[in-house]
Amino acid sequence: MSDPERGFVFAATGDVYVTLARRAARTLRIAVPDANIDLFTDNLTGDPVFSMEHHLTDGFFRPKMEAMRRSRFERTVMLDADILVLTAVPELFEVLDQYEIAGAAGISRRRMFYKPSDRIPRAIPNINTGVLAIRRTSGTQAFLEEWERRVRENGDRLDQPAFRKLLWEMRPTFLVLPQEYNLMYKNLIDIWFGEMGYPRILHVADLHRRPKGDPETPLTTEEALGPIRARHLRKVRLADWTLGGDPKRRTGLPPPPYARGTRYFARMLLKSILQR
Repeated sequence: MSDPERGFVFAATGDVYVTLARRAARTLRIAVPDANIDLFTDNLTGDPVFSMEHHLTDGFFRPKMEAMRRSRFERTVMLDADILVLTAVPELFEVLDQYEIAGAAGISRRRMFYKPSDRIPRAIPNINTGVLAIRRTSGTQAFLEEWERRVRENGDRLDQPAFRKLLWEMRPTFLVLPQEYNLMYKNLIDIWFGEMGYPRILHVADLHRRPKGDPETPLTTEEALGPIRARHLRKVRLADWTLGGDPKRRTGLPPPPYARGTRYFARMLLKSILQR
């Protein structure tokens, strides 16, 4: 029986994101069959993959803030809709014994994430808010309220800069998670050795630009990453000692794009051009 004070929360509006959330929740249900999984949405689905659904109070484009504020759990792991949970992650709740909030650092150093006017040391990282663990306290509730207020009033397209600034100003106890808990850049898998451990959560941002798929079918690594990277991750899992694997197992690396055949290379080139 799962702990009623611990749960996972998705927040999604619109057909594409709600469908992705339903598919993402199924990857979580496979990894953690008895998990508490709630959905906050503008259109209740009745999908049995969710333990409970909640109607959002308005159509703000960042529903995660309301979802975290209203979460019925004392300890919440907030997940974006474009993720795949690959293993059980009880440690995300356990770290909240010592910290109020936890999230993985983003890799991008683009100017949009680091506003010079904020006067924050560059060493304070941008946090990818697609996976956040948070413990309910008066301080974290105030943090979430102020985060939402600033994004709304400033008309920010991104929520990360305000989040980063509030970490600096409000000083909640915060843990920076390693990349495997929010692995967003698929190219990293091309240099991901077995000794780095099996990724726990994949965050595939371009999923919302693809056909949404069947909401009752879980997302797969093959669909999200392609067969070559998915095959490599299966090898990495077999070498992860924390999952019962053999740490002496050699995983190697997937072949680089230029060695994967002309059709694969042409497809990747076309995709990069279209995304510019």
